Amino acid sequence: MRYEYDQRRRPSKCGTGFRSSIWLNWDCCGLVCAAISWFLIAYAEYVVVGIVLFPWMGTSFFGVLHTCIFSLLCFLALVSHGKAMMTDPGSVPDDAIPIPLKYAPREELNRLEEQRYRTCRRCKIYKPARAHHCSICERCVVKMDHHCPWVNNCVGLGNHKFFLLFVFYVFLLATYAMVLVVIRYSHCMNETCATTGAVHVICLCLESVLFGLFTMCMMCDQYSVITTGTTQIDRLKGETSENLGIREVFGGMSNKISLHWFLPVNIAFPESVKEQLLGYALESTRTIEEDEEVAFLDPSVNDGAETTTEKVILEGGWSVEKHVPKQEDIHVV
Repeated sequence: MRYEYDQRRRPSKCGTGFRSSIWLNWDCCGLVCAAISWFLIAYAEYVVVGIVLFPWMGTSFFGVLHTCIFSLLCFLALVSHGKAMMTDPGSVPDDAIPIPLKYAPREELNRLEEQRYRTCRRCKIYKPARAHHCSICERCVVKMDHHCPWVNNCVGLGNHKFFLLFVFYVFLLATYAMVLVVIRYSHCMNETCATTGAVHVICLCLESVLFGLFTMCMMCDQYSVITTGTTQIDRLKGETSENLGIREVFGGMSNKISLHWFLPVNIAFPESVKEQLLGYALESTRTIEEDEEVAFLDPSVNDGAETTTEKVILEGGWSVEKHVPKQEDIHVV
């Protein structure tokens, strides 16, 4: 156990350890499932464009239009899959501390540090209330819903949006492919049609029906997770907690539908709710807070100083907004 803990602390280029610069799970089963996912999407692109659309519509306006739409959906599905697989799902860092320790006065620190906080017996670090340990990623993940082999990653706070987009785009691809195939070969009942590529079309139909039904069930199952903020693990354990609902999935400042909900772009959380979402603070921020308190008590500091908003990129690609004092321009005469 101690050896595994030390291994996760070693610097690595790719992995799921505390010092990994690129998040990637090296689980063999997950890598195979991820490769199969990419192959099936590429195969659907080949059959729909090369066997169904081009011999049917050629380079006509509608032929080019359907080709562009289907290819765009394939591209978005692949990007969403890649982001879901290589984005930190919300792993708890090794320097995480309970939030009360960050804001506690100096005279209260000793008393609070003596309290027994929830600790992961595998990671040997502080475990926030909404975090669960994944035995495959070997990390505690905030708001962990489940570990999905098809994206070779846990589904948590950091990549839940990308997982949902991948499922959504695969459902659209399966539906779109079936509609095109039905329209293309519906008139073959009364007249003879070319049988070139018939085996590929049959395989496409089987793939579309299987994964269309599967992704539809997944979207229905994830609906309650999106709206209530209660993950599958929380429901199994009967646990509930305060949450931001749909904002926890798509980020942003409000619950209104926005274009970025449907695009595989990084999510951004306001700084004001970051600690509420994560359930922990960093050890380094406690010292920063003390320095800021001294600066606040300094009479030379202007309370009405203007501030500007900066976007801070966190580990795994997702970001938060941070308000910092606005620097004045210095003119040299």
